[in-house]
This record gives sequence, C-alpha cells and structure tokens, in this order.
Amino acid sequence: DQWGHVEEIELVNDGSGLGFGIVGGKTTGMVVRTVVPGSVADKDGRLRTGDHILRIGDTMTRGLASDQVVQVLQACGAHVRMLIAREPLGAKQPAPPPAPAMGPVSSLPPPPPVPARRASRT
Repeated sequence: DQWGHVEEIELVNDGSGLGFGIVGGKTTGMVVRTVVPGSVADKDGRLRTGDHILRIGDTMTRGLASDQVVQVLQACGAHVRMLIAREPLGAKQPAPPPAPAMGPVSSLPPPPPVPARRASRT
C-alpha cells in the first residue's frame, strides 16, 4: 500500500490509558476509530481518527484481529511506539468506520461527539 503520510509516533501511558479506540480486522487492517478528548493520544496530537496502524513496536498489525492488536498494545507497557499511515494514495480501501463529524484532531478541542450508544462509566 502507498500512503500520503506515514509517521512513527511514541505515546507514553500515564496510567490512564492511551485514549484511542480501534476498529478493523485481519483483512481490513487496524484503523483508529476514536481519540478521546484530553487523553494522552489527544494531547500528543499526532494520532488522528481514520489513521491506519501499520505496526506496534516490532509487530506488524496486518493479519491480526483487533483483540490481538489490543494484546500487543498492552504488552508494550508504558511506552508505545506505533507506525501510522493516513491518506491512502489510489484509495483502494473504503472509507474508515464512522468518525466524528469534524475532521482530524487538531490543537483546538473538538465538539463533543454524539455517542451512538450509551458509554459505560467506570
């Protein structure tokens, strides 16, 4: 695959989690579905909704199920290094799953998302 933008990022888990959700599977690849406002990922600013996660640490994500990707993320410990890509050239793949109404996460706080389902509070 060819991408318009590929970047390696490192996020440091402060104990509250990294603050992003993923969706995808073995054939579609892993896509960032949500970035939680105020989270580690949001404050870092480099990870965006719709980004494809190509690699976590030394583990390629292609061919992995989402539960396997979660295990890889958890095994990284506090420092999580990821290779992400966006803006596929030639747009062979369908658009990523539903994203917030606004564009990519920027330095401005996004409007509160309208949840499709009730979020559980822990």
